[in-house]
Amino acid sequence: MLSCGCGGNGHSNPAEDKIIDVPIRLTPTSGKRRHLMGLSLQNIDKIVGREIHLKDVNLELERGSRNVFLGRTLSGKTSLLRILSGLDRPTRGKILIDGKDVTGVSVRKRSVAMVYQQFINYPSLTIYKNIASPLKIAGVKKAEIDRRVREIAEMLHIEDLLGRLPNELSGGQQQRTAIARALSKTPTCFCWMSHW
Repeated sequence: MLSCGCGGNGHSNPAEDKIIDVPIRLTPTSGKRRHLMGLSLQNIDKIVGREIHLKDVNLELERGSRNVFLGRTLSGKTSLLRILSGLDRPTRGKILIDGKDVTGVSVRKRSVAMVYQQFINYPSLTIYKNIASPLKIAGVKKAEIDRRVREIAEMLHIEDLLGRLPNELSGGQQQRTAIARALSKTPTCFCWMSHW
């Protein structure tokens, strides 16, 4: 399962399978295209070599709502989230965040956070520094970094672990650290990859 915490009004129709073998076609409402505050994918294709990973994906995700992309293995779910987050570029199509075209914008400059099912933390950094790293890169002032790190750590019940290294934590604590790091930069869109 892949979850994208932006919003959604995409409609499903199992009879119109367009994303390799995903049993849904993600399309906005019929008629004129609406530009919503949130995230919009327009005519997205992703082709790697001779393989079609995504074909003609159109999707509107409204700010404040949640979406879940379900599909079998190799159905294009990960490709879709990698394109949303900026880790990959589509072969064709546009990605809009709040009406602004971000198709060519780097992952560091997008307001999108992604947490993988196999959590990724910096092994040589303390939990505090792991959570603070996106804020430091963004040039946030030290006092604000400290406030946000402690606030998010408390929310996720890892405030007592801030001085430890990732390998000193349980798997669940490491996952919460990865989530905290993603949340620290207050993303417009939060993507989460998980197998259920």
